[in-house]
Amino acid sequence: MRVHLTDGTRQVDIRTDSGERVTLDRLEASALRLFAALDHEPAADEQRTPIGFTPQLTLDGVSLDSAIERSDQDDEQYVDPEDDRA
Repeated sequence: MRVHLTDGTRQVDIRTDSGERVTLDRLEASALRLFAALDHEPAADEQRTPIGFTPQLTLDGVSLDSAIERSDQDDEQYVDPEDDRA
């Protein structure tokens, strides 16, 4: 089972093995404990965020999601000069 929970700013994904018998309320309680722990644990260094979590959804102001246009890789295709198949 996979459960995805968010509090509006942060997200938690919890996955369980197929043979594991876990109820949905136990998974939700685990996610709430994670959110509570995040609120109380400061970073070791003020300039550094805890491992695995970032304060913003973007990196250097660039959104990293599936809606980003990808460059056309055919424009810069490498052709090996010794390859006679081209």
